[in-house]
Amino acid sequence: RLQVAGNIKSEKLLQVDGTGQSYVKGTLNVGEKTDSEPALDISGKVTASGTVRIGDSEENVNLRVSGSQYSAKNITENVDTTDGITGDDTLLVDSTAREITVTLGTNDLNSVGKEIIVKDKAGNASENNITIIPEQEDDKDPHVDGEESYTLWKDYQSVTLRTDGNSWFVVSSTEGADQRTVSDDIITNGEDAVFVQTEDTDEDQNNVTVTLSKKDFQNQRRIMIKDKSGNAGTDTIKIQTEGDNAQIDGNDSISIDEDGDSVTVVSDGEEWYVVE
Repeated sequence: RLQVAGNIKSEKLLQVDGTGQSYVKGTLNVGEKTDSEPALDISGKVTASGTVRIGDSEENVNLRVSGSQYSAKNITENVDTTDGITGDDTLLVDSTAREITVTLGTNDLNSVGKEIIVKDKAGNASENNITIIPEQEDDKDPHVDGEESYTLWKDYQSVTLRTDGNSWFVVSSTEGADQRTVSDDIITNGEDAVFVQTEDTDEDQNNVTVTLSKKDFQNQRRIMIKDKSGNAGTDTIKIQTEGDNAQIDGNDSISIDEDGDSVTVVSDGEEWYVVE
């Protein structure tokens, strides 16, 4: 345990082990780092009520860091950011073996302004989706851009999320970012992807109809519709067109009726075609 009421000056490495408690009331001045060691090495929590400056002497800043401020972690299985990776800015996800869920922990949610990048590292998101879900709190109901989850579904896709302390927001993304998760009938409106999430119950079927809008038809859109919940064998997903002028591969409608299946359709301005 280290408790200091005056100044500390160190010409070499100063290490503080987070297993104990250390207090500095005054000025902590640490000398320059060497090629092999940092000047200040702290394993534990840092709390400051005043100004913290690292690698920069500029005044009137709360925190100034000169050098890399980011960390990254490789992910190959379901992960919760409260379980040992809080603070990691970039999650490089390899979903080659399975679909993966990334749960954004409440510690990260409460860190106002924090950004987390999730990236399909291996280029397998189209085969095994990567789903991002905010962890719920008793007094908060966090979402991602108003949705309960966000899915990476294109190979090598990535998304950058930022928290305001109450919810998560997409601030940048690669292609395939315009998506929507639904549990009821919808008419498309510019989405690249529609994920259908239904509850698996023994009661009445919860069939969902996805209507491809005239607007998307005229704009020659490409849209992927996926059974996200894996219940299409029971809760059929019907895909139809808005109006009578267009068909899908010559049919008035098509269906997804096998668990976990998806279909991709594209319009040439005259008709919709199934391409995947």
